[in-house]
Amino acid sequence: MSPFSNDSANAKFARKALVVALISAMTACGSSNKSSSKTEEAEAPFSVMEITISSLHEALESGDVTCREVVQTYLDRIEAYDKTTGLNAIIRTNTEALELADELDERIAAGEQLGDMYCVPVIVKDNYDTYDMPTSGGNLALAYSIPPDDSYVVKALRDADAIMLAKSNLDEFAFKAAHTVSSVGGITRNAYHLGRTPAGSSGGTATAVAANFGTIGLGSDTGNSIRGPSSHASLVGLRSTMGLVSRDGVIPLNLDRDVVGGMTRTVEDTARVLNVIAGYDPADPITELSEGNVHPDYLEALQKDGLKGARIGVFRQMIDDTADPDVLEKFEQAIADLKAQGARLQRQDNQRSPFPWASIATVCHWACRSLVIRSMSSI
Repeated sequence: MSPFSNDSANAKFARKALVVALISAMTACGSSNKSSSKTEEAEAPFSVMEITISSLHEALESGDVTCREVVQTYLDRIEAYDKTTGLNAIIRTNTEALELADELDERIAAGEQLGDMYCVPVIVKDNYDTYDMPTSGGNLALAYSIPPDDSYVVKALRDADAIMLAKSNLDEFAFKAAHTVSSVGGITRNAYHLGRTPAGSSGGTATAVAANFGTIGLGSDTGNSIRGPSSHASLVGLRSTMGLVSRDGVIPLNLDRDVVGGMTRTVEDTARVLNVIAGYDPADPITELSEGNVHPDYLEALQKDGLKGARIGVFRQMIDDTADPDVLEKFEQAIADLKAQGARLQRQDNQRSPFPWASIATVCHWACRSLVIRSMSSI
């Protein structure tokens, strides 16, 4: 049963979210009425809402905002909205985040050369090792277990001057793809609707990024745990080719299928993250496959006509007739948008599904339970 199936609980959380929103709106209105003349003269403060890596860097370089102000704004949002609304996306914040931001501000002022991810606040799934914060995997027994060093991906981002802002909730030990529930963080809810699941197991990261608690996030994917939460939160989630990114320092679930990567708002930000984290790592032997296969700059692959001529199959027999009409409408609109961009859509209705009774989630559930799967027929 879904943890979000209780109607009274849904109503309760919805009311709490509405109250928080109304209080914020009333406060803003009151402040603007008392100092309307000053507001008209002053420029609007920098907003972290829906910012990307490039827009953040533009604001920092122009002097519109400092790194400390960016980090403080995110911390304030986490404090104001995470627990009070019942989102429960964040397990803990980094107590050194503001100090790190101050150091970056000094380097910016000094004109130093900075890494590609400078001052980018990152939401880190709590199965990634971080030397300055506990890594629990969502398990209460490990709630205060601090690793001796960073995971490969976290270190790569730190070396590029990103700031590990907070650790996010996950389904305990990244076990389930349907929801995000752990003994450390409790139940994480969808940023767009508190009565709906953010999926799992990287639901904490997805909810946090969607709620503008950080600029980008990190997740892990064994069956659907980056892609599912990203789709539930209108984000871009990439399960990269096995061996392209090191899993070193990430609590494993099934090393035959574990993949780690970024969860962002845009394809461009996903490419920027991949530029930093892809490559060979002797601590994860599977990354030997990446040698000679890592693109020097994944941003070069971002082409406006990239869909022209692409063949995309549409499996309509996998669409549930009971789906929400709005969802079906968006699905049809997505198909139309793909066609408009030059994609070649191929209906697969004549292809018999090996699971005529199953949804994609059901197939994923059974796939994740099997230790060795070499083909769909072996499930």
